[in-house]
Amino acid sequence: MSTNSMNKVLRTVLAASTLLVAGFASAASTDNYVYLSAGRMEKTLPDGTSAKMWGFCTAATTAVSAPTMPPTLAACGASWLPGPTITVTAGDNLHITLQNNLPVPTSIVVLGQLGGGLGSPVSMDSPSHATQAFTTFTGNASANPAFVPPVQVQRVRSMGTEVAAGATATLDWTGLKPGTYLYETGTMQPLQAPMGLYGVLIVTNGAGSAYPGVSY
Repeated sequence: MSTNSMNKVLRTVLAASTLLVAGFASAASTDNYVYLSAGRMEKTLPDGTSAKMWGFCTAATTAVSAPTMPPTLAACGASWLPGPTITVTAGDNLHITLQNNLPVPTSIVVLGQLGGGLGSPVSMDSPSHATQAFTTFTGNASANPAFVPPVQVQRVRSMGTEVAAGATATLDWTGLKPGTYLYETGTMQPLQAPMGLYGVLIVTNGAGSAYPGVSY
């Protein structure tokens, strides 16, 4: 290929790239506002017994177009269900206002999406370990000096922006990627996630997608 032909190809590619970037830049992102309340609930098991649960509920059935929060959020119902399914369009921004009605701090992370304060963890001290009368090494006996376990480093309590008990905060995700994702608590996950603090986020590609909103 001659130099002139190569230059023409490069100019064509550059022009196409410029138009593509301009097209992305001109596409406006929609801000979607969802209001969630974290609270205590109960779940009736198949055998008829009741189990204590935690969960997310919402006072709105559709996404809200303005960031003004209602004066009060509906308290979570007595029966546990997964958090509401949130549906938005790819490239949109999602703002979740979380009211924490739990007696402990909590937070929200979306697995596979950046946002919600992810990357700014809140740490906590490790629990103190009791002094051991003797170790298990061969030859040691209870008469040996007591063994004191060393102090452990701090542990991560929350993976994102933490909402204190009784507090309300807005968590943000921008430029959402298409796909189906799980949103769940980002605080003491081995405890709070099995308690029921999770739901589904659907990010459509925009082609024939449903309107941004919340459904059950």
